[in-house]
Amino acid sequence: MMSFSLRFSLRSSFISKRPLILLRNSTPPAINSKKNPLPSNSTTTALHRSFSAGGSRGTRGHGWLQRYRKDEGGFHLQGRYHYWNGKDLSSENGNIFALEKKMTKAFLDFSWDGDGTEESSGETTAQRRICVELASTALPLTCDHFSKLCNGKTYSSTMVDHIEKNVGVCLGDLRSSVGKGLPVLQSPVEGFFLSHAGPGIVSMMSMGVDGVDSRFIITTEDAPQLDGRFVAIGRVQSGMEVVEDMCKIFTRRGKPSVDIKVVDCGILEE
Repeated sequence: MMSFSLRFSLRSSFISKRPLILLRNSTPPAINSKKNPLPSNSTTTALHRSFSAGGSRGTRGHGWLQRYRKDEGGFHLQGRYHYWNGKDLSSENGNIFALEKKMTKAFLDFSWDGDGTEESSGETTAQRRICVELASTALPLTCDHFSKLCNGKTYSSTMVDHIEKNVGVCLGDLRSSVGKGLPVLQSPVEGFFLSHAGPGIVSMMSMGVDGVDSRFIITTEDAPQLDGRFVAIGRVQSGMEVVEDMCKIFTRRGKPSVDIKVVDCGILEE
């Protein structure tokens, strides 16, 4: 059996020679030598960066944390700082909705037992309505897909299956009450024209394979992590207080403690 000291010495020698093995027959210059600096486009430079004490490229941060703390927006993604201004994107959303000559509006009526607290009397609340404006000009296929689900009363009797108070309210699953059912209907992804900037953005969830299904989310605040992933199709025109009241309901790992049901849905005729 090989002794511990011998194994440790072999391992140390292998680690110390690893850059030489990767460089094959080339001889690396001295890293800290001022007389022999590293070439800017050499393999040795890349090795020095990856093996240096400063860590890998992504751990340096590029100042994203300082910018984030200054409330300048943006987020950190693979070592790069991406600027994300919610006010500018919200203004762009308004320009997209301004393209509508005749605004298509859908409604969803909700009802749930009590207020979700231990002191609840158990009485069923009155129907609470949310009205949604759809960007049909920019996203005709996806908005038509959502309109048919509402107008055909397909969403009736479905449940709110998940509440992330810092992201949004998830609902629209036609096969399961926990948001994990297989999609019944699906529509191709047309584009990501609207941003998830601010509360009240209605967005169709993606199946992950170039398509959206019946599930959708209503955001409660800025959700830049959903841009490019879910297809935003509209915004809440009235009834945002209903979403806020849903977020006050006690949840266990995102699942509400009471059943929040869609009792009616449809398209508003002007």
